[in-house]
Amino acid sequence: MSLGTFPAEFLSPTLSTLARVLGLENDNSEIHFNADIERVMALKRQLGVLQQRSYVDQKKIYQPFAAKYLPQLYQKWYTAEESLSSYAVMLNVMSDDIYFARYMNLQETNGMMERHITRLIDNLKDIERYGETHIAELCQFTSTLLVLRGTGTVTEEQKEKLLPALRTWMTRYAGRFAAETAGRVHGALTGDMEITLLSKMMKQQLEKDLNECGYPECSVVRSQTGEGLKQCGRCKVTRYCGPEHQKLSWPTHKRTCYASSF
Repeated sequence: MSLGTFPAEFLSPTLSTLARVLGLENDNSEIHFNADIERVMALKRQLGVLQQRSYVDQKKIYQPFAAKYLPQLYQKWYTAEESLSSYAVMLNVMSDDIYFARYMNLQETNGMMERHITRLIDNLKDIERYGETHIAELCQFTSTLLVLRGTGTVTEEQKEKLLPALRTWMTRYAGRFAAETAGRVHGALTGDMEITLLSKMMKQQLEKDLNECGYPECSVVRSQTGEGLKQCGRCKVTRYCGPEHQKLSWPTHKRTCYASSF
């Protein structure tokens, strides 16, 4: 489909329009594109509209989307050939959300880091051709994955192939976002102490709701064995130390509690 014939309804993004662009609906309403780069452009047009809304209003779209579609989106991302496919763009947008953090803790995503790094190395020439914005987004996504999954599955051989490219981007885009994100990835892969500490703090923040009672006045945290907190049966994200605090939290929690498909 040509972007010039993009349906007008898609200029007011909803859960459904995002899913249709990404081919995640099962009702034959998917928009067909000649290549994934067209899908990326169509998706970014919608995301650009959403970014003009308040952070709270953006979350009203991204969180129910993540709760419903993350498993499907992950499968499409995994089988895509491009390093920054439309599916990666969408995952990157949601990567700072608690639904994404919880999904990343599931066994089905165990191969995500390995798949991402392998594809990144295989597509280095194409990445260079797409330019600064593409590199910045890709490094931002890589950085978040490294925060949540760590560097344990990245081999020394892969590091040797990737680190020179990262250093090139850090120099070429010095002082800009692409250099910052490339620097974060470089620091994580080389064991930089500052980046390692920052990554640990970021992981704790991203997974905060998974490890602490959701009632603001409660100090109960999840033990190392995973005991001590029970998850909300609907969203499976927020945890509570018991029924009393879950009940007290419901007036606030219900605003971000979406039925999870995983």
